[in-house]
Amino acid sequence: MFVERRKAPRYRINARVVIRNERGDPVPAVVVDISSSGMLVHLDWPNPFQIGEAVTLEVALPHGVDAPLSPWAIGSVVRLDGERSAIHLHAGSFQAGERKNDVLPPDTLHLD
Repeated sequence: MFVERRKAPRYRINARVVIRNERGDPVPAVVVDISSSGMLVHLDWPNPFQIGEAVTLEVALPHGVDAPLSPWAIGSVVRLDGERSAIHLHAGSFQAGERKNDVLPPDTLHLD
């Protein structure tokens, strides 16, 4: 029997995301689903991440989405499954409008 262990419900979403590791290397992906505490992403190539690796995420939400989703977040990789990564979200910020080349400073990647 399957027992759900997630703390928050997940919602399917098809949004592009750029994931950056601690060096700032960009890795494009697609968000498969998202919740208030995490997201599952699908990468276009084999997974370059390691479990526990700190990452930032810049999500390009579809136009017309009226939901409290963060266009950027700080998280850590908690599961790897082929071309998919599960990321636990530690923090994020919602800002109206597009971020257009607004990149988080590298020192925001250090998680306490």
